[in-house]
Amino acid sequence: MANEFTISETDDQLTPEEAAALDAAFAALVSYEPTSDQPEEDDIVTRPAKRAYRRCYRILLIGALCVLIPTLAAAQPSRFDPNLALPTPAERHAADVASWATVATAIALDGVSTWKTHCEATWDECEGALVKAGLRIGITFGAAQLAKALTHRLRPCAPACGNDAPDTSLYSMHTAFAAQTIGGPRLAVTLPLVIGTGGLRVAAGKHYLTDTLIGAAAGALVGRLR
Repeated sequence: MANEFTISETDDQLTPEEAAALDAAFAALVSYEPTSDQPEEDDIVTRPAKRAYRRCYRILLIGALCVLIPTLAAAQPSRFDPNLALPTPAERHAADVASWATVATAIALDGVSTWKTHCEATWDECEGALVKAGLRIGITFGAAQLAKALTHRLRPCAPACGNDAPDTSLYSMHTAFAAQTIGGPRLAVTLPLVIGTGGLRVAAGKHYLTDTLIGAAAGALVGRLR
């Protein structure tokens, strides 16, 4: 009974070549270690959390800078802010309307670029890109509104500025909206729209040149959220 489950040496005897191959396979199995290309389970779990943290930090930083830049600037016009508005009301109104067209064109082209780049592959990628696009619009609007509320800078057209409040010159939200599209469509398309929007806002008597420069810088900063 003691030898009931034993295997005879003649039935299970290995050749020297087979024994050497078995020893090599066993040694390789014992010494195996995961390579750097194979992430550990902890890395797989923590990586999305790290990405979310960095994204939130970036959003907060962009918002803080967009508020800090205009508040550090002089609230009221200085000698560096000549009034470059067009001479007649009709010309100023035409420039105002044209500025709405240029900024709308920039945002529309950015939307088309986002769709073609991210939404023709998978829905997950598309959803993330659309969320970021919404955040860019929201941050641009909120930061500009907060800056206007903090500075109360008079517009060149003050006190008669039509539907626009006369003390909300700093900074140009139109220019910021156009500039936040930088990074989406080709720069050869977006940059002329940004410059055109800023120039038209100055020509319409709605903003000083420094308002549009600060707006362009704030918008371009927000545009990095992609």
